[in-house]
Amino acid sequence: MDARTLSDRELLELEIETLWKRNGAGRLLRASLFNDGPAPDLVIAASDGAITVAFGPDIPEALAEEITVRGALATRRGLNLAFPRPPRDGTWPALIDDLRQRLSADLGPVEVASGPSYVCEGVPAGPLAAGLVRSEDVAADFRRLAPPEDANWEPWEWELLLNGKLGPWAAMIAAEEVVSLCFCARLTGTAAEAGLRTEADFRRQGYGVAVTAAWASQVLATGRIAFYSTSADNLASQRVAARLGLRPIGWMWQLSKSRV
Repeated sequence: MDARTLSDRELLELEIETLWKRNGAGRLLRASLFNDGPAPDLVIAASDGAITVAFGPDIPEALAEEITVRGALATRRGLNLAFPRPPRDGTWPALIDDLRQRLSADLGPVEVASGPSYVCEGVPAGPLAAGLVRSEDVAADFRRLAPPEDANWEPWEWELLLNGKLGPWAAMIAAEEVVSLCFCARLTGTAAEAGLRTEADFRRQGYGVAVTAAWASQVLATGRIAFYSTSADNLASQRVAARLGLRPIGWMWQLSKSRV
């Protein structure tokens, strides 16, 4: 599938399908692949002039219909919610803050997370870097590699990853340790979502850019679309996207009832 044949709204809809599994009623159920935790109660994805919504199973049907209508009205009015940033006082765009309060009345305290979404429309040119290994380099012996210390990988997950069973990946190796890794945090038959982590002592050296470029090129070679998203306050991750020339397609809010 070629990302360039889809509109930004279609791409955001596809990214939602990549990030979360749905139940039989079409409600977002849980994260797909890694971190198999619950999905958000409400997802609002906004591109220029278009809003897409998706709901978790705890949203009452009447409330889901109300939010869907409000999203459609906002789209028709040309409300541009794409690429906003929360002001320093922590407030959100009026529609999002209103929906947060509306959900809180039914679900209790609701937390909001948001950030930009990007798509890779062509093979990105990452920096040449010694120590870069890729999942497609099947001749190399990667079994010696241990996961990053604080990555919370189960041994069986790490083995599946190294063997390429969880999709393409790319890693930067220094002193026989994985110091930067880009992998398929989510994977379907049509798309993959990047998961990127770089150890603190090895940041700002271009490793994140290098492994993400290598990951994306492998994903695109499978015919899938490569997505990359991050949080509003993760400027380092946004710089990785900018250096790779990934195209921003919109902004995604995730509203979830507090589980504290």
